[in-house]
This record gives sequence, C-alpha cells and structure tokens, in this order.
Amino acid sequence: MQLSRFLLASVLACAPSLLLAQNENSVADLPKLAVERSQLTLPGSRPFHIKLRVREGTNPDNEEYNGDVEEYWAAPDKWRRTVKTVSFSQTLIVNGEKTEEHLTGPYYPNWMRTLVDAALDPGAALEGVDLSQSTDNPEPTATKVCRRFDLRAGMPPVSNRVFSSYCFQNGLIESADRPGYSARYTNYRKFAGKDVAYKITEYIEPGTELAAVITELTEMEKADDAMFAIQQPTSRLQTIQTDEPTLRALAVDPPAMFWPPVRGGRTAGVLSIYVCIGRDGHVQETYGLNSDHPDMTDAARQQLTNWKFNPTVQNGEPEQVEGILTFAYQTKIGDPYPVLSDSEARKQAVKIVEPHFRPGTPKGMTGTVRVLVGEDGTVHSTSPENLPNELLGAVLQAISQWQFQPYLKDGKPTEFNADLTFSVK
Repeated sequence: MQLSRFLLASVLACAPSLLLAQNENSVADLPKLAVERSQLTLPGSRPFHIKLRVREGTNPDNEEYNGDVEEYWAAPDKWRRTVKTVSFSQTLIVNGEKTEEHLTGPYYPNWMRTLVDAALDPGAALEGVDLSQSTDNPEPTATKVCRRFDLRAGMPPVSNRVFSSYCFQNGLIESADRPGYSARYTNYRKFAGKDVAYKITEYIEPGTELAAVITELTEMEKADDAMFAIQQPTSRLQTIQTDEPTLRALAVDPPAMFWPPVRGGRTAGVLSIYVCIGRDGHVQETYGLNSDHPDMTDAARQQLTNWKFNPTVQNGEPEQVEGILTFAYQTKIGDPYPVLSDSEARKQAVKIVEPHFRPGTPKGMTGTVRVLVGEDGTVHSTSPENLPNELLGAVLQAISQWQFQPYLKDGKPTEFNADLTFSVK
C-alpha cells in the first residue's frame, strides 16, 4: 500500500498510548483539555495581536506556498484578520453578529486555511473526536497519546479505507491528521496563560512540507474599536465539506478515468483523492489519501484537475467545496521494475538503519517488505503485506531512513523494487 499523506503520518507518529491516568475516560477528555490549554481564541482569553509567516520548509524559494497572516483579536465575536498569498488575499472583520469580508483572487487555498485554523482555531479539527472510540490498539507510555480512526470512503461497489489520527504530548496537541487537514504543533511557549505552539507544520506530499511560524505575538492592552468597525456588512466565504454522492452529482460530464501501465505493484485496486473545488467549479487542489498504487494516485490527481463541477450556492453566494472521490483502477504491467533480492539491495544501499523491535517480540520472527526506490536512491513507497504486525512499525520507521546509490539500467538511473527481509534476533 502507498504510504499516503495521512497513513504515513499515523504510521510514523508514535505507538498509540495512554496519558497520565490509565483509563479511557481521561483519554476521552484529552482533546477538550488540550484545546483549553492552548487555543488563543476561546471565551475569556486575553486580547492579542499575532503575525504568522508561512513558507515551504523543504523549498523556501517556492513562492506558491508563501503567505502571511495577521490578526487583532479582542473577543470571540470581535476580531480582524488579514490573510495573504501570492494568488489570494482576505480581510475579514467580525463584530458581534455582523461581518465584513474583502477578497482578491478566486480561491482560498486549503493549505493556507489549514494553517490558519491550526494556529487560531485548533479546536475545530478536534470537535467531536472521541479518542476512546478509536480503531487502533493502544499501548501505554508515560506522556504520549496517539489514536487512529478508520473511515469508510467510496460508493458501492467501490469502497476504501481512509484514516484520521490525533496525537498529544504532555497533554498538548502534537498532531491532527484527517482527510484535507494535516498539522503538527511544536515549539510551545507560554503566553497570556496559554501554552502556544509557535511553529505549525503541514505535510502536503513527499518532499513538500509547509511551516507557519509566529513572528509576533503580543497582548493588546486596549483594542481600538475603529479597527473592528463594520462599514458595509457582507456574507463570509464558506468552504463546504460534502459527501461523495453529492460531490459526484455536482460533476459536469466527468470523463472516464484512464489508468496508464505501471512498472510494478498492484494492477488492480482502489484509491481515494481529497478534492478542493473553487467557487467557479474548477478543481484547485488534490491530495492523495489511501491508495493501492502511488502511480495510480498521481494519474487520478492529474486527471481530476480537468474536471468541472457545478458551483455550490449557499444563501445566494457560490461557495468552495471539498470532499473525497474514490476510484477502482485496473491496469497492466509495462516496462517492469528490476527486482533486487535482500542481499542485492543491501549491497546497493549506502545507508542502512536496522529496526529496533519492541522488547518481548518473539525471536526468530521474520518478515519481508517490498520497497520502491526512486532514481534519487530514496524509498518512495512500501508494500508491507508480508510483514507481521509485530514488526510493522519498527521496520517502516527504519526503512524510511535508508538510502541507496542510483541503480543504472542502460547507463541511466531507474527506479527499482527491493525485497528486504528482517528478523528478530
């Protein structure tokens, strides 16, 4: 299976665990308590002024993901926010029941909304989350809690599993991952009685990770009422999350999907894509969720950018729409990847990290995992079907750090598969 945006996060995040009191009641209360400790915009919080700078950490020169956020906050119903990216800007004023919003650009990007919400309204991502109802099998540690949830996606007869996961460290939010939203919280500092994460990172896809950093955070001793004055009340841009039947009903003459030949991996399976649609009905962003083949995910994302949807109108205004689309694919093998045995692959490796198995794992237990190595020598995906669950986490975490020298075919670097075997000594 492809380690997608959200599956990768939940596999590598941590072994799920209990925090403090060893009972599920305390775990169930954890999201609410973590939000109360860290969210700046709760009733009774002190007025503040904040600035955030958003950049792509993996490529700071990429202006596509540059952005800035500034907010003056006096109360939950009295604040002024400015959001700027290369292609979009928003000035939003909230004063009591009235709002005034000014927009430039056709689309408020999902990646920017995620970071704004993560910084200023983290409770929204945790609303309704009951950690005691998770689908994983937690193990106790002293300070950390992680829970993962399986969600069903698709429409009969095509269905898939997608994932959400939430982690807490020392009672504070460490990460929140669900379809269409990925945020990690670090560098907590004290401010006005709160524990505030001064850095929030967002995983977009392999090789692309964004960071929102607080560059200024100060208390407002006295708010200037003129700053929050509503000159001309307007509605507020909404982004509506909808189910798959509704999303497909909005599609205008969707073309049949084309599935190109693959060099390796499964030739039939399912995949899910998170789709973000602008007010004009055009697809603006796509994110791969759980997939049986990364190449098919890439093919689906590329084709979906050409889909057109009927605009969704609410209160007479077109709104942005997001949701999951699930597809079954069937293709064939063409120009297959070279397959290296365990011994051949280890000779090709320039960096090997052996897994550290949990104490008590039965000695002699063995498993094999197939990895796809890119032209650059990094591991692009893994297929752990022949790996016992007891070895899964340790092996995947170790493999993610392996590095290989380029594998040459006809004198040129090429991707290759490697079957790596691991045993508990």
